[in-house]
Amino acid sequence: SDQTNAMGIYLSKLRARVQKNLSVPFNLEKTVVAQLEILLAPSGNPIEILILKSSGDRKLDLMAINATRKSLPIGALSDELRVQIPVTFRTKKF
Repeated sequence: SDQTNAMGIYLSKLRARVQKNLSVPFNLEKTVVAQLEILLAPSGNPIEILILKSSGDRKLDLMAINATRKSLPIGALSDELRVQIPVTFRTKKF
């Protein structure tokens, strides 16, 4: 449906923004992922951001939450919305 499609576009925009706002520490040993759940107000602002699955490092989890907060709002929504996104910390080693 159009709604599913719009949701997909919204989520990929959100994920791209979060990754852009993420500062990855240089000493990261391996790529890790934190899974977040975000409750969004109709305004598009976050009501709450929760860690569903930790990256294994509390500092990285907080960085993921901060990057998410910085990335919102993207646009107004028709209703309150709960979404889940992965936040990936990639090593800078080549």
